[in-house]
Amino acid sequence: MLPMCYPADHYDGNYIPNWALWFVMQLEEYNARSGDRATIDALQPRVLRLFEFFRQYENEDGLLEKLPSWVFVEWSAAAQFVQDVNYPSNMLYAGALTAAGTHVQ
Repeated sequence: MLPMCYPADHYDGNYIPNWALWFVMQLEEYNARSGDRATIDALQPRVLRLFEFFRQYENEDGLLEKLPSWVFVEWSAAAQFVQDVNYPSNMLYAGALTAAGTHVQ
């Protein structure tokens, strides 16, 4: 798992799965702004391993469920209608998969 960003780093093994997905989306934006393909290519193995990590939490519908560690919570009333699936996290997951798929060579 990618580390949390400072000052949230903790050395006790906790992490924020959502942050790792934002990282992938930020890479797409970075590539669009900079054209720095070398950095994107260098990070591709790490991004692919990240998605391998998330695959174990996909349910039969392809949605992430029961994510470990610190998952950002859906604070709206929508959270009362679901169990184990965080829809904002899954929207972010879909965006990160799309961003990564756009740039995989």
